[in-house]
Amino acid sequence: MVKVVIPRHKSVSKSGQVFTVYCIEVYLNGKCYRTEKRYRDFYNFHKGIKKYTETPQFPPKKVRNSNSRVIEERRSTLENYLQEMIINEYTRDQTFHFLSIPIDLSDPKENCQDHPSLKLQSLVKFNNEMFSSPSHSSGSSSTSSLPDIVLKGTLDAFYSKNEDSSFYKF
Repeated sequence: MVKVVIPRHKSVSKSGQVFTVYCIEVYLNGKCYRTEKRYRDFYNFHKGIKKYTETPQFPPKKVRNSNSRVIEERRSTLENYLQEMIINEYTRDQTFHFLSIPIDLSDPKENCQDHPSLKLQSLVKFNNEMFSSPSHSSGSSSTSSLPDIVLKGTLDAFYSKNEDSSFYKF
């Protein structure tokens, strides 16, 4: 699960100009990634990505962006925008790149498909003796509260037989 928050903003002065920087925190796989972006960065990112896919509504630029109420409203709207962009499977990777988050950490399930050298392996190995109960071989009645046919059907449903008859795979 990914969580994106913009908990605060700050004013930065550079070359005589004062502008607002939004402090972004992304919580992913037990780690917190932090970055800072200006509204201009968000706008350029949005302008570039909306050429290729639908995007959520982007907060408009206001003339008086130094007003604290406007900045707080924009912070909240940008936070919602980023959350929607990360949820969307078509914009997730680009958003991670924009936020300087390593893409290989974003969704481990999807990355397995990107690497054909990684193969799924059997986690549990079962022998054929699993299906043969001692009660059938010796002719005595079963002491189980569950009839053997139900047990066998359940095991058959959960485990399909592989080409090699010595074990079963999920």
